[in-house]
Order: sequence, then C-alpha cells, then structure tokens
Amino acid sequence: MKQSDRDGLLAQIARQTAELAAMQPDIDAAAQSVADAKKDVDAAQVLIDDATEAKKPADEAHAKAKSESESINANAAAIQSGIDACKAAILADALTEPEVLAVPQIISRKQLMLALYEIGTKDTQVIEILEASPEPQRTILLITFKESAEFKRGSEFITVLGAGLRLSSEDIDALFVAAAKL
Repeated sequence: MKQSDRDGLLAQIARQTAELAAMQPDIDAAAQSVADAKKDVDAAQVLIDDATEAKKPADEAHAKAKSESESINANAAAIQSGIDACKAAILADALTEPEVLAVPQIISRKQLMLALYEIGTKDTQVIEILEASPEPQRTILLITFKESAEFKRGSEFITVLGAGLRLSSEDIDALFVAAAKL
C-alpha cells in the first residue's frame, strides 16, 4: 500500500477516533439512560408483582364472599319455601273442621289409676276425697273405688273424685281420653 493511502487511512482513523471521542459522552449518557430505564422497569415489575400478590387475598376474599352469599341466598330460599309450606299447611288446617276427640265413657281401673298417677294423684289422696263424703255415700264410694274393674264417665264416683281434685268437666273428659290411651 502506498504511503499516501496509508496516511489517508490514518487520517480517517484519527478523525473517526476524534468523532468517537466527541460522541463518547453522548454514548455514555445514553448507556446510563438505558441502565436507569432498566432499573425503572425492574422497580415497576417489583411493584406489579407486589400489587398482584396483594390483590390475591382480595380476590380470594371476594370469591369466598360470593360463595357465602350464594349459599346464604340458597338457604334463605329454602327457609322461605319452608315458611310458605307452613303457611299453606296452617291455612289448610284453618279451613278444615277441628278434630273432635271422642271421650270414652268407660275406662278400666288400671287406666284410671295410671291417668291419676300421670296428673300427680296418689291412692291415698283418692281415699281422703272419698272419706270426706257423708255416710252412706262414703262407704258406697270406697267400695266402688276398691272393687270396681271399670269406671263410667258420668258415675257418682267420677263426679265426687273430680270435684275433690278440683277438675272441671273438660278436665275429666281429658283425663278419660288420656286414660284410654294407657
């Protein structure tokens, strides 16, 4: 290669080196800007990741609340359905004749004694009530109590016993109904 070509190349290299040296602060500034931008992007990514993590409990709470709300709504609907069914049953009952329980007219001695026991009355109390009656009624009532296998609803014995126990006619009916079930 000729000296002149070599000198020309060296001059060109020197110019480009000078231009490069002049541009170096701009290149360094650009590189610094890129590095700063990368730091900003990394910091933004950390914030995004933190926000995403922070949002997870809120999303989970929202999903749980939605599920619980749906469950509560389903339970409320079931309860309302039950209320409606009860209202319908009550209305149906209100429109039907009340059931009248037949009062048995005769009960056995065992049934009477068990029914009296159920209301807290003992044999000794029955005897005291009967002994308070005047003679000859007292003797007849005591024999009836001790010897009868069955008792009639309208009998003198039941009337005296009911009065002594302070039972109304309805109470005596209820006693006979209960006794018949024993």
